[in-house]
Amino acid sequence: MNDRMSTEAAVDTQALPEKKTAERTEKLLAAAREGDEWAFEELLRLHRSPVYRLALGMLGDPEEASDVCQDVFLRFFRSLRRLRADRGIRAWLRRVTVHRCYDILRARCRTRDFQAEFMPSCMHPEDGFDMRQLTQVIIRALDILSPRERAALILTSHQGYNSIEAGQAMGCRPATVRVLLHKARGKLRKALGLVAGELV
Repeated sequence: MNDRMSTEAAVDTQALPEKKTAERTEKLLAAAREGDEWAFEELLRLHRSPVYRLALGMLGDPEEASDVCQDVFLRFFRSLRRLRADRGIRAWLRRVTVHRCYDILRARCRTRDFQAEFMPSCMHPEDGFDMRQLTQVIIRALDILSPRERAALILTSHQGYNSIEAGQAMGCRPATVRVLLHKARGKLRKALGLVAGELV
């Protein structure tokens, strides 16, 4: 387990892969479909880091993000013959990752009472909170968001996708993403008070 987590941590520090041409991606897909293990490993190398980053952003837990990565790429392997090149792969991976994270976030909501626990008293500067405490407050505050609100916030504000790309990943219209994003930011501002105005 520790080896796997350290590997994922190393992946997370890598730069996002450069965009590959549709021709190159299609060649890799074609080879992978024919059983070429190197081609599949190359596809995995190109796309693993963005998947892990997205899962980590949505879940905030390295081990859960690693598990999501494994699930997503198992489905990726099983779906090779149905996938299309270039942006089709990236969009498919985003969509599967988001929905797998939804499942985990919904399970959390069934087992925790976030509203009762999320807000400590360290939010005011005179109380002497440090950045580590503040980070924990923000992470806990994210848990008051619904899975769809959290996905909209992470995909746009953290991952840098526009509302069209986020909507494709979430299975909804861009206008819905914007509504969810507005609600998410409103909840965080209310939860975090004046500090949220600087951070969100």
